[in-house]
Amino acid sequence: SYLEVYNGRAYDLLCKKDNKASGRLHSLSIREDNQGNINVPDAVEIPVHNSLELENILIQGNHRRATAFTLMNASSSRSHALLT
Repeated sequence: SYLEVYNGRAYDLLCKKDNKASGRLHSLSIREDNQGNINVPDAVEIPVHNSLELENILIQGNHRRATAFTLMNASSSRSHALLT
C-alpha cells in the first residue's frame, strides 16, 4: 500500500478509481483494532515480488502525490508518504 497524509487526511495513492484531475483523492479512514494495530481498511494492497515491481509502484504513487512550487523546489511534496 502507498498512502499520502495531507492536511490531516489519508489518501490512497494506488487507487485507480479516483481521478485526481477532477479534484482531491478520496480520503480513507484510519482505524485502530483491539490489539493496538493501526489499519487502513480500504487501502489498495499490491503484492510485489522484486525491486522493479516496487519501483513501478513508487512511480505510480508519486505521480498522484500533492506537490506545489516553492522558491527552493519546483515540485515540493506537500504531504507525508507511507509505503508498506
